Amino acid sequence: MSTNSFGDEFFNALLQSYSTYFDIDSDITIDGITYAATAAYHARSEKYVLVKKAKLWAAETNEYVYFFITDKLDTALLQVLTDNVIQTTLKKIHPHNEHMCTHMSLIVLTKHIHPSTYDAIQRTKFRKSFLFSLHGWTALRLAVVDLTNQFIITNKEGAEIKRRLHKLLHKYHIH
Repeated sequence: MSTNSFGDEFFNALLQSYSTYFDIDSDITIDGITYAATAAYHARSEKYVLVKKAKLWAAETNEYVYFFITDKLDTALLQVLTDNVIQTTLKKIHPHNEHMCTHMSLIVLTKHIHPSTYDAIQRTKFRKSFLFSLHGWTALRLAVVDLTNQFIITNKEGAEIKRRLHKLLHKYHIH
């Protein structure tokens, strides 16, 4: 996609906002789909008594973010992207008793959203628990940024991403 200067500036600022805690790779092709970038975050917390062998608990949290840029987003492309992100991320998850959660996030930057796609974005849902959540869970966060009309639409899980994106849009004096 040849974004306008705002689109380029916004995308660069978006990647910068993730770069503090995430490992970022650019121009990644996964099963024939090229993402502008991907980001990965891994955290592990532990609580122990006096020595590390006396561990009370441990928890691992992961997040994989996929950034896709397109001129037009329609329902068919949205379905292809969400299926790809879900399948790709599920292959990366290795549930165990210390795995708390793995978020999979898809952020789409576009110049135009087909009208029938708004409802599809909001209805998009994927959540999976592992061993009745004893080995954690995963969920799909989806956020689409309309660069032309300068607004954000998300699914329910994507609300947290929306706050981050809104701060960036506000930074560029866009409400």
